[in-house]
Amino acid sequence: MWAFFQDIASALRSTIRHWGITATVAGTLGLGIGATTAVFATVEAMALRPLPYPDSDRLVLASALLRNEPWPISFPEFIDWQDQNRSFALMAAVVNGGESALLQGGEAHLVNVAQVSGSLFPVLGVQPSMGRTFLPEEDRPGAAPIVVLSHGLWQRRFSLDPRVLGRTLTIGSRSYQVVGVMPAQFDYPRGTDAWIALGPNQIPNRRARGLWIVGRLRPSLSLTNASDDMNLIAHRLENQYPVSNAGFSIRLEWLRAAIIGELGRKMVLLLAAASLLLLMACTNIAGVLLARGVSRRHEIALRMALGASRSRIFSHLLAECAILALGALAVGLLLSAFSVQLIRSLAPLLKLAPDQIRVGGHVLLFAVLASVCTVLIFGIVSVIQSGGVHLNTHLRGSWSTPRGGHGIQSLPMMIQLGVTTTLLTTSGLLLKSLFLLANAQPGFDPARIVSLRVLLPGTDPVHQAAVVEAIRSRLEGLPGARSVAAASGLPMGRPFLPSSFRIEGAPDLRSGDRNLAGFGCVTRGYVAALRIPLLQGEDFGPPRAQEVEQRSRILINRALARRLFPGDRSGSPVGRVLLVWGGQKLEIAGVIGDVPREFVTAAATPEIYTDCTVIPMPSVNFVIRMASGTHWPTTKEIKQQVRGVDATVPVVDVQTMDELLDQSMSHHRLLAAVVTGYGCISLLIAGVGLYGFMSYISRLRTREIAIKLALGAHPSDILARLLWRAVVLSVGGIALGLSGSWVVSRTLDQRLLYGIRASDPVTLAAVSVLVLAVLLCASFLPAYRSARLDPLSALRCE
Repeated sequence: MWAFFQDIASALRSTIRHWGITATVAGTLGLGIGATTAVFATVEAMALRPLPYPDSDRLVLASALLRNEPWPISFPEFIDWQDQNRSFALMAAVVNGGESALLQGGEAHLVNVAQVSGSLFPVLGVQPSMGRTFLPEEDRPGAAPIVVLSHGLWQRRFSLDPRVLGRTLTIGSRSYQVVGVMPAQFDYPRGTDAWIALGPNQIPNRRARGLWIVGRLRPSLSLTNASDDMNLIAHRLENQYPVSNAGFSIRLEWLRAAIIGELGRKMVLLLAAASLLLLMACTNIAGVLLARGVSRRHEIALRMALGASRSRIFSHLLAECAILALGALAVGLLLSAFSVQLIRSLAPLLKLAPDQIRVGGHVLLFAVLASVCTVLIFGIVSVIQSGGVHLNTHLRGSWSTPRGGHGIQSLPMMIQLGVTTTLLTTSGLLLKSLFLLANAQPGFDPARIVSLRVLLPGTDPVHQAAVVEAIRSRLEGLPGARSVAAASGLPMGRPFLPSSFRIEGAPDLRSGDRNLAGFGCVTRGYVAALRIPLLQGEDFGPPRAQEVEQRSRILINRALARRLFPGDRSGSPVGRVLLVWGGQKLEIAGVIGDVPREFVTAAATPEIYTDCTVIPMPSVNFVIRMASGTHWPTTKEIKQQVRGVDATVPVVDVQTMDELLDQSMSHHRLLAAVVTGYGCISLLIAGVGLYGFMSYISRLRTREIAIKLALGAHPSDILARLLWRAVVLSVGGIALGLSGSWVVSRTLDQRLLYGIRASDPVTLAAVSVLVLAVLLCASFLPAYRSARLDPLSALRCE
C-alpha cells in the first residue's frame, strides 16, 4: 500500500513538472468532453429521456396518409378506428391547441385550448393534481361545457387558488365550469393551457378532418403489426366511403418521435458534430500519450538501470494516466456546466423548459467514460510500449531516433485532420446556405411592415368579417400607415388548413385521386399590402354580380395553377370555377406568386385565398405597411386602436415582418453557429496537434539533421523536407475528411440546405485550402527551427 501512495505522489510530481503536457491533455480532452456533454444533455432532454407518462414507449400517434403527407381524420372515422382496431388498448382524439380568449377582470387573455376526447388522460396514464377529468357522459353531444386547466394557467391567472374548482370561466364566446387541474409536468399537446371535451363539439361529417389520434399499443404488439391492422381498416373505409376516404391510408409513428420532429433531427446532427470534436480530442491525446511513451524510453531505461522493477514502472505510468484522466474530467465538467447554462438560455428556441436541460446521471457517466477510457486506453498502450525497452539500446544515446514513433502518431494526426475537414465542410455548407437564405426572395416585400394577430369572437363569418373591417379601418388611422389588410395566416406562419375541391366542367378524377389545397382567408388589399406579385387576373375588388349567384371570387397561387393547368400557357385559370364544401362555387379572379409557409426553404404548396366572409376564422393577422421615414407604431398604440372596436379582443404577436423572417431562420442560424464553432475549435486543436507533432519529429531527428547540416546540406532543403512531410500528412487527413463529409452530406436535406448542394465544389475547395494553409503555418515554426539548427551544439551531446 505504501508503494501505491509513493507511485501516486511521484506521478503527481511528474505531471506538475511536465505541466505543458498535463495542460494539453486536460485542456484538449476537457474541451471535447465539455462541448459534447452539453449537447448530449440537450439531446437527452429531447430524445433520450422518456416522456413523462407510464409506459410511454407504447404510445403511438396515428393519422391518415395521403400522397405521403399526414392528414387529420374526421370524428366518424375516429369512431370506426376505435371499434374496428385490434391493436390498441385505448385511443383518444385530439384537436391541436386552438387559440381563444379568456375573459377575466374585464380583460382578454390569450390561451391555447385543445379539444380532446375524454379518453386522452387514461391513454396517457395521467391523473389530475386536483379535481377530475371528463366523465363519459360529459364527452357526448349536449353535455354541459366543462374545462380542465393546465398547471401553468392555474398559476399565471389564478395564483394557485384551490377554489378555482367549480368556477365558471368565459373562454371565447362560451362559459365553462372548471372541474380539474393537471400536474405541472403534463403538457400535451405542447403549450396547451386548457382542455375541453370534444364530444359536445363533434362534427358528424366524414369530410370535416381535424382530429389527430393518440393510442396506447397493446403489449407484445409491434408498430408494424399495428400498422398492418390499421391499414386494413383504411381499406374497408375506402370501399365503404369512397367520397371522403378514397386514397387514404393510415400512418403510425411513436409519439416521442412525432413530438421531437424536425428539430430532433437537427439536434442529432449537432450531437454528431460534437462527437466528431470529442473523437478529435481523443486522437490528439492518443498521439500525445503514445509519442510521450516513445520519447520517455531513455528515462525508463535509466530507471531500470538504477534498480526499478518493471511492475513499479508500470504502476507509476498508470498513476500518471489516472491523474491526467481526472484532470480532463474536471475541466470537462466545468466547461459542460458553463455550456449547459448557455443552452438553457436557448431553451425556448428548442421548445424545452430550462430545467429539462441538466447534467444528469447519464451525462455524468458519459463524461467519466469518455475521459477515463481515452486516457487509460492509450496510456496503457504507451505503458506496454515501455515494456520493450532495452537498456543497452536506449542508454547508448539520448538523441538516437526511436523507431516506430512516426507511424504511431501519424495515424491519430490524420484522423484529427479528417475530423476537422468534415466539421469545417459541414459548417461551410450551412453558412453558405444561411447566407443564401438571408438574401432569398420570400415572395413578398417584408420592408416597413408591422404585423399583429387578433382573436375574433364567435363563429359567424359575416360578423367576424364586420369586426375585421372595423379594426382594419381603425388601424388605417395610425400615423404613417399606407395600407392595412388582414389574413388568416402570415408568411412564415402555420400552413393553411387543407381541403379538397373539384373543377367545374372538368372530368372526374380517378378513384383515389383528389385535388387538395390549403384554404386561407384574406381581405381586399392583402396582395397589394404585402406586394405579392399578381401574375394573372386581378385582386378581389368590390363584389360582383356573380356573388349574387353564390359564386365568391378567389385567388390561387402559382403552385396550384401549375398543378391544375400544367400545359396551359394562356392563363386560363382566371374565370374557372372550383366546387368546394358540398358544391359551393368559387371563381378564380387571379393568380399570385408563391409565398412560403413555416420557413423560407419550404417548397410552395397549392393555396387558395378566399374572402373573409366565406369561412369562419378563430384569429386573424393584420399587416400594416408603413410609409418611408415614419416612426413605427408602438404596441400600446396598436392595442388602443383595436380596443376601440372591441375591448375584449386580445392582441398578440405585434412584430415587424423582418423579425418574423428572422425567427423563421433561427434554427438554421443556431445550427450553423454551433457547427461552425465546433469546426473552429477542431481546427485550433488540429493546428496545435500538428505543431506538437512536427516539434516531436524534429526533436527525434535532431542528430540526423545535425549530421546532414555538418556534411553541407542547405537549410532550405531541410525545411522543404520537413514541410513536405506536413503536406503529405495534411493532404491525407483532408482526403479522409472529404470522404467523411460525403457521409455527413447524406443527412443534410433541403430543410437544412437552401440553394446549395451538399457536394458544393466551391465549399469543398475553400475548406481544403483553409485547412492546408493553417496546418502549414502550424508546421513552419518547428521546421524552421530545425533547419536553423547549429550542428556543433546539437552533436556535442553525443
